[in-house]
Amino acid sequence: MTRLVVIRESRALVYVLVFALVMTVIVNLAILYQASVVLEYIMVKLFLGVFDTLVFLGVIWMLYRYRCRTRSIEELSSRVLVGDREVKLQSIVGVEKGFVETTGYWVSTGKSRSYHYKTWFTSSTPVQPIDTVDLEAFDNKYTVLIDRDGTGVLYAPCYRIVDKRFKDVLLIVLKPCNLKLLSHSLSISVVSERDVAEASIELEDGVLRGSVKRVISGRARSVRLELCGRLEFRKRKYSIRKVIARVEHGSTFFEEPLCPKEPLVVIVHRGSLTPLRILKALNKKVAILGLAYGEYRLRLVLDIPLGRDIYKEIPLQFTRT
Repeated sequence: MTRLVVIRESRALVYVLVFALVMTVIVNLAILYQASVVLEYIMVKLFLGVFDTLVFLGVIWMLYRYRCRTRSIEELSSRVLVGDREVKLQSIVGVEKGFVETTGYWVSTGKSRSYHYKTWFTSSTPVQPIDTVDLEAFDNKYTVLIDRDGTGVLYAPCYRIVDKRFKDVLLIVLKPCNLKLLSHSLSISVVSERDVAEASIELEDGVLRGSVKRVISGRARSVRLELCGRLEFRKRKYSIRKVIARVEHGSTFFEEPLCPKEPLVVIVHRGSLTPLRILKALNKKVAILGLAYGEYRLRLVLDIPLGRDIYKEIPLQFTRT
């Protein structure tokens, strides 16, 4: 059964805009209170009038854009009927088929940090009218590589609606994919002066399975197996690691899906799409899915207290069907 995920515009924007208006009024009153001379008062009043007008118009525009995006997402999602291999829209809309790319990262400036993101859409077909999203028309080549703080990349096939009513609403499709190792299985071991650990891994139907075992326990606090993804995208490099198994004593078994078990359709406005919102919509702490682009490795790590971790890496090489 196809799963539908709707990413709505954040209400935090409304709270920020209201706060900005309140602070503008407070600052104006404080400045006017300090202006004692008549001429100075007139000049300050004139300046504040222009400033307030610009702030007010900016807030009105942001609230209008928020309302339009929210209304289009809510209206479209309320009409959708989800089936096994298709999603019915119950009305004909003009769409472009293509790929959506979105990146997100944090930038530090002094004592503050800000989240930067950008989204691109690349069309591969002319505009066409549809009333049904046929999932069979999409391939399963996509990449979701997002760290817990929203740093990362999404590259996936989608439809972009061009009709004025739902303009720039995206229908992103993430399908199950059958990934298999080039060899039957993989094994990896790491050794230090007092510790020995090993892991065995299999990949079938898009799911990593295997076990991690501490053969000899010594100084290491624990052993962990990580899935590492590296991707250079639009002149920026991303490196994401996800712990898929951890053991302190003995051994443990693990399963890690590398793609959704069922088709996933994400409805989101292009202006609202960020890797951080995709991560929350997928309900994951770290997302490494699809694996269509980039390089991927498995890393077995000895967690050494008060010292540098010791690890061994092997490439994850697989076929896609």
